[in-house]
Amino acid sequence: MTKTHDNSIELTGLSVRTSGFLLCVSVVFFALIYAAGLHFDAGYPLSEPFWSVGSLVLGVACLALIWFDLREFRLPNLITIAMAVSGLLFTFVGREQTGLASVAVHVISALVAYLGILGLAFASEKWLGRQGIGLGDGKLLAAIACWMGPLALPPVLLMASGAGILLSVLLQSTTLGRKLPPGGYIPFGPALCFAAWIVWNLSDLWPFMP
Repeated sequence: MTKTHDNSIELTGLSVRTSGFLLCVSVVFFALIYAAGLHFDAGYPLSEPFWSVGSLVLGVACLALIWFDLREFRLPNLITIAMAVSGLLFTFVGREQTGLASVAVHVISALVAYLGILGLAFASEKWLGRQGIGLGDGKLLAAIACWMGPLALPPVLLMASGAGILLSVLLQSTTLGRKLPPGGYIPFGPALCFAAWIVWNLSDLWPFMP
């Protein structure tokens, strides 16, 4: 992955072979989750074909972002924006009666999520002397809000925090930690992606999810 003259991101780190591999992994993993959902008579979204496709789309985006964040320590805008737009499209089409209203709520929650991360990054840089969280994570959280709305953000953040701690321990206790950038920054994107996909697929278990 490289930067162009206008500071945009090209996905040079994601080859056709790697893209195919990530897509196959997503399809196989989703098929296993979907089969388990049918076997145990899981509810929405696994029981509804339209939202099941949404689970697959979200899973592919999350897996690609995990790949980049662990390898390049950044989250490409192209994938994050595509994830956000697809989330709004699924929200609009899937909510037949309240499509526009639901999209508006999701957009507002996305803006609040991004501004919250932006404020946290600014505060940590001012008080601690370094940015405690990347703005790419803020864009990712906003994209997650485009998919699930405001009520899903607390459990996503709670689960991501726990997953982030485990990832930090794993990276620092293995040879993978040698690849960390200077300053000891731990990528938070994989934890956010993992939490978002879990909360989405188990949304029937959460009383606050639509």
